[in-house]
Amino acid sequence: MQEKIKIGLSACLSGDEVRYNGQGCRDKLVMDQLNEFFDYVKVCPEMAIGLGTPRPTIRLVQHEKIRLQETKGDGDYTEKMEAFAKQDMERLKNLNLCGFIFKKGSPSCGAYRVKIYSDEGHPLIEKTSGMYAKQVQENFPWLPIEEDGRLNDAPLFENFIFRAFALNDWQEMLKKGLSHGGLHKFHRRHKYALMAHSHEAVTELGNYIAHKGDLSIEVMAEHYLTTFMEYMSKPPKRLQHANVLYHLLGYFKKNLDSFDKEETVKMIEQYRLGYIPLVVPITRISHYTRKYEQEYLLEQSYLERPEKLGLLNKL
Repeated sequence: MQEKIKIGLSACLSGDEVRYNGQGCRDKLVMDQLNEFFDYVKVCPEMAIGLGTPRPTIRLVQHEKIRLQETKGDGDYTEKMEAFAKQDMERLKNLNLCGFIFKKGSPSCGAYRVKIYSDEGHPLIEKTSGMYAKQVQENFPWLPIEEDGRLNDAPLFENFIFRAFALNDWQEMLKKGLSHGGLHKFHRRHKYALMAHSHEAVTELGNYIAHKGDLSIEVMAEHYLTTFMEYMSKPPKRLQHANVLYHLLGYFKKNLDSFDKEETVKMIEQYRLGYIPLVVPITRISHYTRKYEQEYLLEQSYLERPEKLGLLNKL
């Protein structure tokens, strides 16, 4: 059985009773579907700084800088939260996380569009990240990050899972010792996944690792990974997937007769127009890859997904 991938998780999403009201908010998708693949590293920043549960509600308030304060009361936990977050980043660096799932809207753990309030208690137009989540984002810019609510969106869900598995591939590469050969192999394996996000990215990153220059392998690797994950951060559109599928079909021009070629092209076009899900043409291409033993495609991550999650069925 494949070793589980380490993923950071807001502890309340596991069902731990750590919320302000003394309850948890167990997320079924996280705990019932993903638990088979992920080994969760749980954290509750509020509990970690000694707030306990139940506790007063807190929120982000705009002063000269954003502060973490009680909604009703005088409690201010800014310095405690900042100190804990900074300290915990050192712990996370040694864990080799491949992703992080945060609690939506949390003033500590919300990853996106967390509300900021004025000193008078009015919500501002500006949004931010929670204090702990922001530290994670700044310290690990390559780390796939999502929130519980956003994972219900099929393209965002598939994209997060794919990036987490890609980062796990990266971690496995590092275990063998960082080398230029390892970078080239990683780039080759993820070529078509990267192409689905950006044609330019394939050329840009390929050229970057091909011309070593005076850069150390460590500097090259950090730049490559950060840039790779930045390109991969937004789910591809149907047209982008269709273009990749046509590229893959080109590998079989000497194997397929005119009927099979026409049927596969028809299938790709049906997907592009939104009539069928991505799983249909990818299953066909994967079948040809195995049947005709296309070794280069057999190693392509683009054709791999955990089947039990049915990630491509809704794309």
